[in-house]
Amino acid sequence: MIYILKVAICDDNISHIDDIKNLLKKYLSMEYEVYGFTDESNFLMAIKKGEEYDIIFLDMVLKKADGLTIGRSINKYLPKAQVIFITVDINFCQDVHEINHAYFLVKPVADEKFKKAMVRAINLMRQSMGKYINADTANGKKKIYFNYIKYFENSHYYRRIQIILENGQKEIMRFYSKLDDVEETLPSPLFIRCHQSFIINASKVTEYKGDKFILEEITVNITRKYRKSAKKKYEEYLLSDFD
Repeated sequence: MIYILKVAICDDNISHIDDIKNLLKKYLSMEYEVYGFTDESNFLMAIKKGEEYDIIFLDMVLKKADGLTIGRSINKYLPKAQVIFITVDINFCQDVHEINHAYFLVKPVADEKFKKAMVRAINLMRQSMGKYINADTANGKKKIYFNYIKYFENSHYYRRIQIILENGQKEIMRFYSKLDDVEETLPSPLFIRCHQSFIINASKVTEYKGDKFILEEITVNITRKYRKSAKKKYEEYLLSDFD
């Protein structure tokens, strides 16, 4: 089943709404629906009545309220929605930390900044989807959610596959299986095989350099065997359909 992304744009300037729509059309390859609101009251009424949106572009300066006030309502009624603030005044960025948001864009919105904002928002959205793997560990079966997994490693030292988690303490869990078998159970392109001994979680990648993935302080090399497929899957992951 193809997931249809629902995007809302709340901006009192219709031309700015059209600008975002054009950028979506230009760069977003997945299926999506877009809803424009020039009146924040209508937008608030929609979310209070139960309308749901995955990504919301929100102007900081509106007719009757400021973006921070609307942002608080979004966090209340749509806690999983990814908010992307847009404004003509960069000084507003000092206050947006009060609201859970994915990105902050300054008008006119540059193409590269828009793409970064969408990658960030979609990554965060995927992490909140709550899917998991059932892993056989030395301590029994455990349900491990994808958003906690940083990467899988076939450790020759432990002679086990390790699941490296992103939980601050870098907890390592070991379970009995082959990495090929694990790869078959994981959703693609969220998880990418890039090495005989590694499968990485694409949502944890902070930088891609062609022959390596960087996951914050960890660098995972991409071997020649997997270089072409890893590149293709990572590009698919950034802006592609997902289930």
